[in-house]
Amino acid sequence: MKEKNKSQKKLFAAVAGGIALLAVLWVLLNRFEGEKPEIHITIESPFIGKSHDFSVSIADKKSGLRKVWIAMVQDGKEVVLTDERFASAGFFSGGEINNKNLRIAFEPEKYEFSDGKAILRLAVWDYSWRGWWQGNQTYVEKNLTIDTQPPQIEVISRAHNLNQGGAGIVIYRISEDCRHTGVQVGDDFFPGYSGYYQDPRIEMAFIGLDYRQGPGTPIMVKAVDEAGNEAAIGLRHYIQDYQKIAQLVETTTTVKQWKGPFLRMPGSAKEAGYADHRVYQYNDKTIDHQIHLGVDLASIAHAPVPAANNGIVVFSGLLGIYGRTILLDHGFGLFSMYAHLSRSDVSKGQNVSKGEILGRTGSTGLAGGDHLHFSILVNKTFVNPIEWWDAAWIENNILSKIEAVASAPAHK
Repeated sequence: MKEKNKSQKKLFAAVAGGIALLAVLWVLLNRFEGEKPEIHITIESPFIGKSHDFSVSIADKKSGLRKVWIAMVQDGKEVVLTDERFASAGFFSGGEINNKNLRIAFEPEKYEFSDGKAILRLAVWDYSWRGWWQGNQTYVEKNLTIDTQPPQIEVISRAHNLNQGGAGIVIYRISEDCRHTGVQVGDDFFPGYSGYYQDPRIEMAFIGLDYRQGPGTPIMVKAVDEAGNEAAIGLRHYIQDYQKIAQLVETTTTVKQWKGPFLRMPGSAKEAGYADHRVYQYNDKTIDHQIHLGVDLASIAHAPVPAANNGIVVFSGLLGIYGRTILLDHGFGLFSMYAHLSRSDVSKGQNVSKGEILGRTGSTGLAGGDHLHFSILVNKTFVNPIEWWDAAWIENNILSKIEAVASAPAHK
């Protein structure tokens, strides 16, 4: 009887030991599992504009999610966009969460990232006991390009005379590859196409004017680049952006930047003068009157445009009827303006010297052909630029007065 009991106890111990061993093996196999977590990111384009949202999904079916880390890197600078840990369901149970969808927002300017190459780095860990209880890790890198500047559009075709119910064509050049381009006529959009010209950046769009669309119909050439930056310039109907100019010249440096007479664009002929009266007609009817507040200077197409004098760039961009425009602050409320440019080579805040090339002439904005519209402003008033080209006028009317006061004895 005793021998029988001993045999039963041994069998029970063996079974219990086997069960315990199986339990340990089950725990070890499950808790030391080596399957890495999954990470998926949706990137429609490798280009990032002024703001971008990344859709990220992470999952780990076996051990559960432990941690996710995402950062953007550029030229050795690393900015962490998310660093999140997930709760544990218990020492032997792994993580509480097996799936997670994330939406990561990134604004280059906010984090002081410049345009150019960047790397998006993503890492996720699970609750496996592998890696000295740190878990399995999945790591992914995505090469991206930051591009916050809108494409530049240069309209190459000249007069765009349309009749109600009629058609026309617009030919233009874009500065970079774009998702789509075309011409917006009121509520109708007409896409542009390349392939006709050797230059792939030159596109053309046939447009139609509905019989109900009159002279006030806005017509804009539009382009959206790969990063989602959008540019638009007007063709026929424009709103003069004087309020924008008035706002730009409200603040001025109290340092005399300029020296001597202002430069006139070399080798240029005058096409229109200051205070010329202009009449705009459509279908033999007068639809607008304007006063020309500057001097139009024409040379060769895309001629270099020098700074008329030393100054600080306070604006470089698109400005209503003036198209691509640069505005220089010469100090104490004196400004010079360069309009209808095909391109700008300077940026806001930049100091430029007399004669330094600012950009190239063009026909952007309300321009009938390639030329430079040059203006001088005193505070918010457009004045005759010819005076500022005249060394004698400047000496007699400006510099002699400044120097006379500077040399006068101080009052005690």
